[in-house]
Amino acid sequence: MKNKIKSELVKQVWLNFSPKESWMKIRTAIKDQKCLNCSSEYSLLESNIAIATVKESSNKHICEKCGKMFIENGVEDIEKLRKEFKMNKEIVIKNIRDLGNYNEKYTHSKKLEDLSLEELKSLYDKQLKIKEKYDRINAITLTPEEMSIENYLIDDCGVIQHVKYLKCEEQIEQYFIGSGSEYFDCGQGYSQDEAIKIIKIGFNFYEVTITAEIGSAKQDAGDRLYWVEKIDSVLWKKIGKPIPKLKAKFKYEFLICADVKPFLDNLLKENKINFKLIDSVEVI
Repeated sequence: MKNKIKSELVKQVWLNFSPKESWMKIRTAIKDQKCLNCSSEYSLLESNIAIATVKESSNKHICEKCGKMFIENGVEDIEKLRKEFKMNKEIVIKNIRDLGNYNEKYTHSKKLEDLSLEELKSLYDKQLKIKEKYDRINAITLTPEEMSIENYLIDDCGVIQHVKYLKCEEQIEQYFIGSGSEYFDCGQGYSQDEAIKIIKIGFNFYEVTITAEIGSAKQDAGDRLYWVEKIDSVLWKKIGKPIPKLKAKFKYEFLICADVKPFLDNLLKENKINFKLIDSVEVI
């Protein structure tokens, strides 16, 4: 029998669209009981019902034989496309998992299997770029000269150097977002929401300004307790090497009780003030 649907108008075919028994129970109209292409009666066939999408027309239900014929003539097989799509998703998901956890700034509340192929590809590209950044940073090796630091930079200028976590400029922001809270002076009755630090990376020096959101809580006794809730921003700029601070000798005399001396000694040491005991006088 002559085909009623022109092959060149068929865009896609979905074989096994519906089991024959289910189709015939639901679609009871006479026009739904025969293939719209070859007019074969579904009741006489053993195969399931297929669907064809047709240009500038509604979808057409057809028999499996006609569906396969259209596919052999070059029409897209929806089942094959679905399998390929599923396989592509599985490949991208595997590639994402093989990269490891590099969700530095990109997170998604859905499971990977629930994402579309486009979302998965976007996630993979983002994670790949982050991994390439990590690999590039991990490959950086500082020379002994770059890792050395003069004592006055630490003692007098408070310069920070972490050769493991600070090897290039790209690490500055992330480092202080993760560890910046330790550079804030917060406690019971006092706090600060901005800290300025100098860091050394290789031969270069940077001034880093960190701002933070401060949390607080009322205490049962005494002043409120303050702490760093989160780091809000990290701004940095390259600066020249700090120069040694001008030092001068001053001579002081203290008249203190003997039990206060350990406290004074510790205070001087904590503030990196060099001193030596010249003499002690017992006052009665």
